[in-house]
Amino acid sequence: LLVEIMSVQGYTESFSFISGVFVTLFILFNGFLLPRYQVPGYWIWVYYLNPLQWAVTALVVNEFTSPDYSLPCQSVLNTTFIPQCVRFPNESIGHAWLLNAQIRTDTRWIGLSVIVLLAWLVVWNILAYFSISKIQHAKILKTLKTFHAEASTTHVVPCL
Repeated sequence: LLVEIMSVQGYTESFSFISGVFVTLFILFNGFLLPRYQVPGYWIWVYYLNPLQWAVTALVVNEFTSPDYSLPCQSVLNTTFIPQCVRFPNESIGHAWLLNAQIRTDTRWIGLSVIVLLAWLVVWNILAYFSISKIQHAKILKTLKTFHAEASTTHVVPCL
């Protein structure tokens, strides 16, 4: 969205670089590759502002707090394939996985994640509206007409 807005305004190259940096930070700090407690203190703001982190949190908490993962770790005979049960033997398989991945285990984080994602949607739509409303359509049309006029007057001589 940002690249499209900035390309209309004429800042494509510089903003492509900036958007690449943001995408890299969002992927790195989404809580899946780098758990919350391993994020350095001076980067924690990226973790909490990251929409991917909120989406991952909602999806993972929803999945691992479901009845499909409610089997207690103590009832697992062979923990070879479920190593989180070794660290958290008194938890269910789902909660042990969440604790091992350093993800919150309370289901109210699902609702908070949805609220934060909706807030992101509203903020970006407002920014897009104001950005698009500031476009000077007359200036863009004049530039396009000038470009087409110059292109039509330029003669290309074929090489033989």
